[in-house]
Amino acid sequence: MIGVQGQVWTEYLPSFRRVEYALFPRACALSEIGWSNDQGRSWAEFEPRLAGHLSRLDALGVNYRPESGPLPWQRGGTGRLRRPLD
Repeated sequence: MIGVQGQVWTEYLPSFRRVEYALFPRACALSEIGWSNDQGRSWAEFEPRLAGHLSRLDALGVNYRPESGPLPWQRGGTGRLRRPLD
């Protein structure tokens, strides 16, 4: 079987909002890998499509991880959140 797969280990995610945050926009990138040709795949081509995905996630009220890099409480050490997401 040929395809892609992405896991979300929900036993460590106590709420659906935390699951959404862990899943998106990673699911968008995973689908890009599944649907696009591996030859010539680039961020420059994916970025405009990602913007469209993020607009849809906003419209649906999905609690997703912003693309602007780690938030202040996500930097350093253990990677554990120092602030709740919901």
